[in-house]
Amino acid sequence: MWDIASIAAFLWIFFEDVDFAALHTEFRGFIIAKKPRGIDPKQYSKPPITVSSTS
Repeated sequence: MWDIASIAAFLWIFFEDVDFAALHTEFRGFIIAKKPRGIDPKQYSKPPITVSSTS
């Protein structure tokens, strides 16, 4: 899970919404990033938005 978390943290720098959509197991799936941030330092003061989906 560390690889998933590190990629999601890196994507959060550039996108507001980052989520992991699991497939058949919790270790296999897609990392989804939405809403590009652009370059505005004020946006980085907000905590990340997390959305978890259960199958």
